[in-house]
Amino acid sequence: MQQSDQATLGGRTALRVAFAVNAGFAIAEMVAGLAANSIALVADATHNGADVLTILIGLVALRMVEAPPSHERTYGLRRMDALAAIVNAAIIAMAGAVLAYEAIDRLLQPRPLGGLPVLLMALGGVAVNGGVALILARTSRELLAARSVFINLVADTSISAATAVAGVVLLAGGPPRIDAVVGLLVVVALAITVWGLLRDTLNVLLEATPRHVDLHRLEEEIGTLDGVTSAHDVHVWTIGAGLTALSAHVEVADIRTADAVVACVGALARQRFGIAHSTVQVTTDGAGGHDDLCTPPCEPAASPLGQQ
Repeated sequence: MQQSDQATLGGRTALRVAFAVNAGFAIAEMVAGLAANSIALVADATHNGADVLTILIGLVALRMVEAPPSHERTYGLRRMDALAAIVNAAIIAMAGAVLAYEAIDRLLQPRPLGGLPVLLMALGGVAVNGGVALILARTSRELLAARSVFINLVADTSISAATAVAGVVLLAGGPPRIDAVVGLLVVVALAITVWGLLRDTLNVLLEATPRHVDLHRLEEEIGTLDGVTSAHDVHVWTIGAGLTALSAHVEVADIRTADAVVACVGALARQRFGIAHSTVQVTTDGAGGHDDLCTPPCEPAASPLGQQ
């Protein structure tokens, strides 16, 4: 689990930086908006405050992920990563819905906009959100909570970049509706991205095979290992927070090779498929999965309660 633990630690560090930068930017923008009596700046500061909330949720989730396993929760709280991603996806979806409503409203009822203030505000958003998104780029590949924050920041960067383009068009005397059109395009891109995040998160919760693992190929390669005659009941799933697990039933010709086979299956899964945790059942040909092979010594002791 060392690799997934390192990913969690790196994710927390990146999220701390993202939290500090975005919180500072949101506060500064709110102060500037109130001082200038600008509803646009206040609204954008509020939106950036939502970004800070998603980052905070990600930080709390990754902290909980590090909780040690117990008898009640044998894998600890690693699924908190996926649950945080769902909460953040809901926040992103609500922000997208608000943005879509505002864009449609401005498309139907165009409002005069100042090109220079729009451009300056948008460039600031590109610098802050884009810079923090780059910090989270690597971590987002392994941790769903970090990916949900990353998607939100990329969406905000896209919105700011699109707004900057709209600002340039407005400065050149273009129609005010360009702002609304760009906003709707961003909403479409945001919806596609959020759907990808939800799909991956639901796959984790449903214990689906991770997308990076070819299960048929894995089963075939296990079957070609020395001493292995067949492999079946192969299952691969994501426990959470970057930890992928494998369970498999492997049949061998000679039970004396069991330890070597278990070691080889674990090494194959880890090195070729990125699976950190493997559980392998080894039996001789034809002996696996037959309850009739269980002799009386295998039976559990009778419960004292059952004898009363």
